[in-house]
Amino acid sequence: MGKNLYGTTWWGQRWLNALSGIDFANRIPRGMTYANTGKVYQLTIDPARALIKARVQGNYDPFYSVKIELPRFTENEKKALLDEIAKSPVILAKLSARELAPEIENVAEQIGIRIFPHKWDDLKLKCSCPDYAVPCKHIAAVIYKFSQEIDANPFILFELKGLDIVAELAKKKIDIEQVEQTEMPTWKEILEQKGGDSESSLEDLKQATFTEIPPLLDSVIGLFKPSPAGFVEGELREKMKKIIERAGKLVDRQLKDKTDRDPPVHNEKQPILIFDSWGRGHFDSSLAWVTHSVDNNGEPEVIRPFDPANEKYEGAGFHEMFSGSLDSKKIEYAPYEIEALYYAWLIAGKLVKHGAILPQIYQPIEDFFTIRWIPAVISDEIRKLVNEVGRAFLSFPDSMIRIDRRPETINSFVLGEMILGIFIESYIITAFINTATTKSEDLPLEISALFLRKCIDIDEHIAGERVKLGLESWIAPIYLQNLKVLPVIILEDKTQKSDYRLDDIIDDVRGVRGDDDAVYVDAAIAEEDEAFTAPVVKEEALAPAKNTKRRQNLFDNTEGVQITMGFNRLDKKGVPEDTFIPLTDIISKKEFQKIKFECLRTVARLSSVCPVLTELLEKKNGIGMIALDSLADIILSTIPAMRLLGVKLIVPKSLKRVLYPKSAMTVGLSKPWDESTGYLGISALLDFHWDLALGNNPISETDFHELLKHEGKVVRFGNSFVYVDPQITSRIAKKLQLSVATPSKQRLMAAALTGRFGTNNVQITQELQDCLKRILSEKSIEVPSTLNAQLRPYQQRGYSWLIRNLRTMMGSIIADDMGLGKTLQVITAIEKLRYDKELENKQVLVVVPTSLVINWNREIAKFAPKLTCNTYYQERDLSVPAHVIITTYGVLRNDLKKFMKLNLRLIVIDEAQAIKNVKSQVFKAVRAIKADSMIAMSGTPVENRLLEYWSIMDFTNPGLLGSSDTFRREFANPIEKERDPEVLKSFRRVTAPFIMRRLKTDKSVIDDLPDKITVDKYCTLTPQQVALYQKKVDETMRIMKIIGKKERSAIVLTLIQSLKQICNAPAQFSKEDQYQEAKYSGKMQVLFDLLEDFHENNRKTLIFTQFKTMGDLLQKWIADQTGFKPQFIHGGINSTERGRMVDRFQNRRDEQCMILSLKAAGTGLNLTAASSVIHYDLWWNPAVESQATDRAYRIGQKNNVQVYRMICANTFEEKINDIINSKKELADLTVNVGEKWIGDLSNRQIEEIFSLSDD
Repeated sequence: MGKNLYGTTWWGQRWLNALSGIDFANRIPRGMTYANTGKVYQLTIDPARALIKARVQGNYDPFYSVKIELPRFTENEKKALLDEIAKSPVILAKLSARELAPEIENVAEQIGIRIFPHKWDDLKLKCSCPDYAVPCKHIAAVIYKFSQEIDANPFILFELKGLDIVAELAKKKIDIEQVEQTEMPTWKEILEQKGGDSESSLEDLKQATFTEIPPLLDSVIGLFKPSPAGFVEGELREKMKKIIERAGKLVDRQLKDKTDRDPPVHNEKQPILIFDSWGRGHFDSSLAWVTHSVDNNGEPEVIRPFDPANEKYEGAGFHEMFSGSLDSKKIEYAPYEIEALYYAWLIAGKLVKHGAILPQIYQPIEDFFTIRWIPAVISDEIRKLVNEVGRAFLSFPDSMIRIDRRPETINSFVLGEMILGIFIESYIITAFINTATTKSEDLPLEISALFLRKCIDIDEHIAGERVKLGLESWIAPIYLQNLKVLPVIILEDKTQKSDYRLDDIIDDVRGVRGDDDAVYVDAAIAEEDEAFTAPVVKEEALAPAKNTKRRQNLFDNTEGVQITMGFNRLDKKGVPEDTFIPLTDIISKKEFQKIKFECLRTVARLSSVCPVLTELLEKKNGIGMIALDSLADIILSTIPAMRLLGVKLIVPKSLKRVLYPKSAMTVGLSKPWDESTGYLGISALLDFHWDLALGNNPISETDFHELLKHEGKVVRFGNSFVYVDPQITSRIAKKLQLSVATPSKQRLMAAALTGRFGTNNVQITQELQDCLKRILSEKSIEVPSTLNAQLRPYQQRGYSWLIRNLRTMMGSIIADDMGLGKTLQVITAIEKLRYDKELENKQVLVVVPTSLVINWNREIAKFAPKLTCNTYYQERDLSVPAHVIITTYGVLRNDLKKFMKLNLRLIVIDEAQAIKNVKSQVFKAVRAIKADSMIAMSGTPVENRLLEYWSIMDFTNPGLLGSSDTFRREFANPIEKERDPEVLKSFRRVTAPFIMRRLKTDKSVIDDLPDKITVDKYCTLTPQQVALYQKKVDETMRIMKIIGKKERSAIVLTLIQSLKQICNAPAQFSKEDQYQEAKYSGKMQVLFDLLEDFHENNRKTLIFTQFKTMGDLLQKWIADQTGFKPQFIHGGINSTERGRMVDRFQNRRDEQCMILSLKAAGTGLNLTAASSVIHYDLWWNPAVESQATDRAYRIGQKNNVQVYRMICANTFEEKINDIINSKKELADLTVNVGEKWIGDLSNRQIEEIFSLSDD
């Protein structure tokens, strides 16, 4: 700690002045050393005897006894002084806040009374030490220590001189007795606050993480005095600001932490969070989280970085529970309470980073006090956010969050404070201990309470009462919400006609901004003083000023602003009553005696934020003036602070929005647009220029340079006020001096769509707006008559949107939810191109994962039979004439040069997340292909991983979102890590014309959907499967030719079982080691793709198989692929265990899929948590399949169920499925006899069914 400075108040300093000029053998400095090092103890104050007593550690004796006696006031002096105090509103106001006004010393001296000693002889001093000099160092030490006591409680000084000010003023009908009552709430009072709202959902809490939090640090810090009275170790306010700033850096570090980590886990049988009877939060001792890294030897290393049970400082380290790089999908599959804590952690971090936090002092039990850190709930915006957090946590049972002595109902707002406070305190405590240089046991009590959450026993510490009073007076005034009156401050610009009446000031409820409230723009974002929510057309507002000369008298008006003050009474609900009471009436009229104390104390406390208010107490008319030169501080510091404190502000229109200099970009067209050139034509014609303005008023560069003469001040500009912010003017000046690099056309288009370019506002011309409106307008486009399908209404809209973008050369990302028919919509658009003769000289390239090649062929043949296809895969010829070329990402990468020679009207990429890695060869290959238009298909939610979406958007509309680094800086990090709602809005605006995503839950979609959608999912055999399949068929056909009719049925059924196993996976059919991996199964590759999509879309899945062996393989391979081992219900599971497994699947979010054998799942299971069903192998018995599917699709299912039937293409599976679907009587037969009918076919028919097709 630095050198201690005693006399932290003006009256404490007056007391110490008695030491001035006296120094016997350097005893005075040594006395301060004694005071600093704790050698003064048992300090007692005896007002009845006007005596201060203490013991001071001695060199020769254990201690020396020190006594200091003060001279008392005479009765006449008391009366005269009280009369003067009673006449002074300023003195009374300060006394009501447990402070002394300097005026009290002045009036006392005018009547010949000394309040403070002027020299040593004014005091009777005595010490038992052998030192001959008086004062000795022991007496000096006690003088210093006593200065701390009167700093915290100046009434002690008067009591020692025989004057009880509070009691004597009461005799004069001046009641300030409340000054002796504590303003510190008890924990019980905090916990039992009434009110609050009902519980809300986890999704509501997730949305709350995007709440915009204003930067409040400077405003919050400005509410505090430099230090609590009696605190001698520097400015505590400045220390607190530095700790909060360091805590903010911890937030940044945690958000940027890229260490791979898992979400926390804990013993679910224990409450995860416990608040003890003193209000302190604790996490369960079982709570832990791990990070994954690599040790010095390159080996994987798992680290458990935190153990709640072994932390040195209670409450530290909790903020390390999560990080900004934690995979959002891991969080969404973690237990609900972990996800809720993650969102609370995000919000708490934002609060800390923006300085929107406050200390609150309270009594956990009698004679103890402590300080907790909570959100800055004096701000309306923060208060609402805290309440939203609390509402979400109300939904958790007591068994999950235990609160000792919890009332029957807990206020949602209080619960939000408690939850967020745990993380806020962790940041604060950690920020302090990371920089502390003093042992915790040697820290001042104020520091321990404020930064280490220590509970202070008042009786245990000699300074306990003094520290409590000092901190209470320092912190409690911040919470003016507990007042019974509403302070009202009125600013009036006398140069203009008043635009409000005093009677109008009672309209708004306390703490809620109304129409008359002032609106002030924070200086940090002042250049954005108009927050555009969409591109704004202003043809003239920012046009370059025609007159480049300085306009005379532009900033010459220096008239100040008038200020007055008053109060509204508040009823029991906190609503202002109808009458405004001027401050002058409260001071002078007896009818306001009951509220006088509270009003005067409020003025005194507010005067520390706005000193000019003290002048109002002295003026008979209650009117003060604020000079124009002082208005900048009022606007930037005082008014934001007053708003935080809940003060009602009434201001004229000229002050409702203070203007700032700004530069703005105007985007327009360099020449008229030819509509036939489409989107690319507009983009090519985009042009821009920079303009200067004050608000919406254009100014010339000459005016701007004149404005620079007033940097840091407020000037008048017509009927407005302008704050000349040095940071803003410096940025603007650089733009004027330096040549700004011309942005790309696509970046200009993004600027036009979002209304933002970096941190700058963007205006667009009317001409450009009209062009964009024409090109982006949606029209229903007729479906080609050759399409073999009936589009649902939402599919018709999607198809029309695709055609609009194709015609205007705009890229498209169609990201509809799974099962909504993205492929059908794209095929319809391609067929429209063929129908309109756009594919006579050009082709369409469709790039898909290997597992989707067959599906695309089948879908095109089914829905658009007029389209010819060339599947360039497995040594096919690219030169074969066709409308559509279908290939895979791998083939495209390997044969890129061949594909680059194609003349393409359109390139389509399915499962577009395949190009998410911008450094991959696949991404580079796809980007290298040139086409008139691009379409990307993806079922992954846009917000899941924004950087992956950049790569897809850069494919469909190159350059629109800038480089990947620019996108990360401007969009990804602010949205994903900082949860910035404005950036999220900008992202949605810039991407909206190019992305279409509908969910099954959308109102425009859900009515169009059937409850159950069944899709045949075609799979391609691997070479290993082809070899085994063909071998088995050949062997069986040889046998079939030599056996009799009786044996053939059994042989055919055996063949079916064998081929089913081969189609499922070679490992099921053969036990040879060479087949024991999932990669040898085409079905498994498709299954993995499906499960990944389901995972991204939060869909639980049931996988049905006929075979126990296959179920075991599925369980192992899924675990190897995903890291999660699904449960497997089969005939060997007893009913008790089966019930437990079902309950686990239904209720645990990390149980994403379950495997079931068809027979074991036949009856009695309710698995409605699943919304996807996969039949891994088929029985060709609709009744059996439906019964299995109904495990998910039954009463209680809230979602549409998507059913996937996995079929190996070109095998007996596809052929039998086609036969059954085409012949109703055969479909009916399978219900009765299953697959036995196949054995009745001829050898030729059997060979046709079981042989592999060439297609």
